[in-house]
Amino acid sequence: MKKTTIIILLILSLLTSASCSSPNTIDVTSKDYPKLTKMSPGQFDMSTYSDSMSGEYPWRDYYCYVAVENGKLCVSNKKNDISDTKSAIFDRGYLVGTDFGEFSGWVRWFLQEDLIYPEGKEPTVTETLLSDNNCRFIIEHIKGEDTALVVLDTVIMLSGEANETVVYEFKEVRDASGYDYSIEFNELASFDGDCNAYLLCEDDQCVYFATDQGITKMTFDGTVEIVVKHDAFKYMLGGVTSIALYEGDLYCGSHFGIYRFDPGSGKSYWYPMDYEKHAN
Repeated sequence: MKKTTIIILLILSLLTSASCSSPNTIDVTSKDYPKLTKMSPGQFDMSTYSDSMSGEYPWRDYYCYVAVENGKLCVSNKKNDISDTKSAIFDRGYLVGTDFGEFSGWVRWFLQEDLIYPEGKEPTVTETLLSDNNCRFIIEHIKGEDTALVVLDTVIMLSGEANETVVYEFKEVRDASGYDYSIEFNELASFDGDCNAYLLCEDDQCVYFATDQGITKMTFDGTVEIVVKHDAFKYMLGGVTSIALYEGDLYCGSHFGIYRFDPGSGKSYWYPMDYEKHAN
């Protein structure tokens, strides 16, 4: 009886010490990394970042893309390619943005005139250049079918910051007859950093933007709040691939692991990814 009691106490002691060693361990699911079910917090390894600059780095094509799927935090091997063409379709035409590199990109509105004046007219498309800055994202229909957010990256030549993210609101405007028509393209907000991912929270009427400077929250009326400001954010994450909101905390997926921020406590955690263990 005494021996059994000792064994039970020993097991309880081991369980307690295990739980105390990593109190912020997170449960995850992954189809790309089947062995990955938990991630424990650790320290960012600067030497890993330095090694990744080498052409011989074996894990250069692997990523931790985070998303919430079926109520669980899911990690996948996916890169958020922000150079892809962005577009949004409206009743009277379509909005297109591109990002071809550091100084090459634009946003254009294509008005399909035959949709407005269909009687006896040949289809005609009128093109309007709205911006010659790189288009990071087009976020469709946040306030209704006639609006969109356009996220631009602008280079600041004479300031300490290399890049600035500028958010514009695009709006399709027409009168009650449906024939008199115009568009509006107005700056809504701006903040420091190059935007690499966003999270739209329609219920909370806001958007979270992950940049190389940290995390910024913008409400639909353009009010900006700096949630996380970190000078080494871009080095620590090696490029943000995604941002997710899970059980009240913000998660940023990246090349080297996952960054977690708890808005309630203001604490942040780093979860390094061991590709050698989980990628095979």
